[in-house]
Amino acid sequence: MNEANKLLLTVLRRVQRHPISRIFNTPLDPTTALDLTVIENRIIQNMYRSSSEFMADIDRICQSAHMQFERTSQHVAAAAHLRYLIQKEMKVLLNSRDWCEEVYRIRSKIKSLIEKPPKMPPNIFSTGIDPSQPAAKQLPSDESLKRFMSMVHHFTSTEDLEAISQIIDLYQPGLVSKDGPQIDVRKLSKPTIDALLRFMKKQMLARGQSVPESAFDV
Repeated sequence: MNEANKLLLTVLRRVQRHPISRIFNTPLDPTTALDLTVIENRIIQNMYRSSSEFMADIDRICQSAHMQFERTSQHVAAAAHLRYLIQKEMKVLLNSRDWCEEVYRIRSKIKSLIEKPPKMPPNIFSTGIDPSQPAAKQLPSDESLKRFMSMVHHFTSTEDLEAISQIIDLYQPGLVSKDGPQIDVRKLSKPTIDALLRFMKKQMLARGQSVPESAFDV
């Protein structure tokens, strides 16, 4: 039995548990000889190529009730309820199947990502901090940041900015390209700040520029 007919058989057997289905286990119209047991056999034999063909047979049973009995009879009411039950079960199962297929798709995607993870840039997160040491001691102090800001305005040439970028990239890879030309100094670690201050102090002394006294502590 193919998957489509398995689904139809599940729908039919769920409906057959309902007491009202017993009315339709024998043909209401002897000329058509169609009832739920006939439909069940057709499902098992893979005779339905679509759910529409299945529903067409259900409709024939319901139409037989209208043709053979008064509109106010229990058979007509039962036929309407039978159609309702069939449609309800089909909707539930189709939604469940869609959900299962979506879960399977997601699981397959996760499995694929686990087996073949996407290439990630190295050091996507970098702080320049040694995780084996206390973090507090490796964060720049307010004094260091002020010292840095008081000296950095002396370094505005292309060569200076390139050298500063290289130092930052050495201690905190990816920070320069991630933040663009303007770098938030609050993201600089203490090792980075110290390295920049040493570079600035050396350059300013070489240029004969006045170096702040606080820079000599570096």
